[in-house]
Amino acid sequence: WEEIVIALEQVPERLRVMTYNMLSEKYDPGVSEVNHWRHRCPRIAELIGHDRPDLIGTQELFRNQVDDLEALIGASYTFFGREQFDGQCNGIFYGERLELLEGKVLEMAGGYTLTVVQFADRERGAQFVAMNVHLPSTSAVLREACGRQIFEEVEKSSLPVVVTGDFNTFPNRPYVQQLPFLDGPYLRRLLTAGRLRDTETVATVGNFGPLSTVTLDPNDPRPVPFRSTGIPGFILDHIYVTDGVTVLAHAVEPARV
Repeated sequence: WEEIVIALEQVPERLRVMTYNMLSEKYDPGVSEVNHWRHRCPRIAELIGHDRPDLIGTQELFRNQVDDLEALIGASYTFFGREQFDGQCNGIFYGERLELLEGKVLEMAGGYTLTVVQFADRERGAQFVAMNVHLPSTSAVLREACGRQIFEEVEKSSLPVVVTGDFNTFPNRPYVQQLPFLDGPYLRRLLTAGRLRDTETVATVGNFGPLSTVTLDPNDPRPVPFRSTGIPGFILDHIYVTDGVTVLAHAVEPARV
């Protein structure tokens, strides 16, 4: 009870962090027209305006999609990131509260990238490091290699670290047959062997929202986006923080955008 009270006293200075796989437009032919990128992009901008995150780690955006979104939210957010081997820009949007001090994009195993940005929080006068990643979906070996590189990069930092990403794996779910990525517990143990903690497990006032971060219906043999209700489901997307960071709440946004 005392821990909750102390945490809630910090609400006015809370930092809102979001991880968001916005889905490549290459999936447009397989979804209804209302969910094609040109229709979804304005709704994504509207959702961001509603949730008001200070920092957004993005996955699956290609350069033209970044440009489309910047045209809508560029007055409030700045983007940092560059393309990886497949053209994805798995970068970070940050709001006016944050000042970018240093940014880099590291190449990891298989050509996947890790975006690393050092920020100054203008409201609190504190500095921290944000990292963002989209791990491979096809190889547990590559996921492990990338996970080890993320771990090493986190351990090198003397500042608090926030890691956002689509980690493309989850614990065993026997009913999920179309996505056999079952190394989630192993990857989590690897990432949290040092300073990192999953915000889902350390949130002071708990977790809110659907029990899934994926819009695929796990009971449908066809992995088509925007069909899941979120219960039951599986969580591919996580926000990790280093120990010493107070996590007030962890939530999954229920909007299927």
